[in-house]
Amino acid sequence: MTTPRDRSAFALPGRRGGRIRHDHAHPLPASYFPWLNGVLLAYCALTQALKTWYIRTFNTWL
Repeated sequence: MTTPRDRSAFALPGRRGGRIRHDHAHPLPASYFPWLNGVLLAYCALTQALKTWYIRTFNTWL
């Protein structure tokens, strides 16, 4: 007979019951979120700049 722990929809090889244990997780440092926001904003700005350059150069988007 299987228990609810054994019936995981997404089983991972080598893991008992297909579940990931979170006992070793540590809280993220406070500086993580400003860096994350900065990286995401920089990615959006770069992507927009490249799209704008492409459209101006080739007069069409893909």
